[in-house]
Amino acid sequence: MLLEYLLSTALSVLFSLAPTYLKARQRNRPTYVIVTVAGFGQLLLLLTLVPRFGATGAALAHALATCGLYGVSALTAHRELIEVRKNRTTRSQSKTGA
Repeated sequence: MLLEYLLSTALSVLFSLAPTYLKARQRNRPTYVIVTVAGFGQLLLLLTLVPRFGATGAALAHALATCGLYGVSALTAHRELIEVRKNRTTRSQSKTGA
């Protein structure tokens, strides 16, 4: 149980800025979809794991849902950053005539 908690906390801290970045870039739709899917995923995990494992199942469900939420948010933010960099490079090359 402690390992799941530590893993969830470490990933949360590592990826915690991704949803904030997406909201700052006004990418609300992907953020809402990711949060909604993570919420339903956690609900399904809770219904599956709690009857069998009790509080440990609840902790595991939370850890998995949190990791999924922040992991997918980080991947989405990474793709967004690639697009921003690509657009910047394209604009700078068109201004210089290269």
